[in-house]
Amino acid sequence: KINDNDNVVVVTDDGEMWLFSGGEEVYRYVPEDHRITTAEFNSDGVLFAGTDIGRIDKYETENGSLSFIGSAVTSEFTEINDLYFDISGVIYVAAGNGVGYISRDWTVNLIESGSFNNSVENIFKYRSNCCKRNI
Repeated sequence: KINDNDNVVVVTDDGEMWLFSGGEEVYRYVPEDHRITTAEFNSDGVLFAGTDIGRIDKYETENGSLSFIGSAVTSEFTEINDLYFDISGVIYVAAGNGVGYISRDWTVNLIESGSFNNSVENIFKYRSNCCKRNI
């Protein structure tokens, strides 16, 4: 994943997170008690990392460095598989037990899906007005 400052974040199968800037490795994070499972930059260039323990960590990326800002502990979610940021700042979460969202005030919400409580791997953006034509 790449942000507007040409920072690139990579998450390995082993749960390590690597940050590259200008083609150079600038940070490698190897957690001791959990695995990083996904990482995404929001529109402000802030890095969010989902974990296998349902926590989402937040990092500032500036001048090729990474600074921990804080965490959202989400007992509602099991393993975080994917994150998606909408234009208003809401974070949609694909998790091992379904899908939900974190509002701008960091309130965590699991979307009730009836009998569907399976693992959701990815969230895809769909633009409904992408192909309209004036006739």
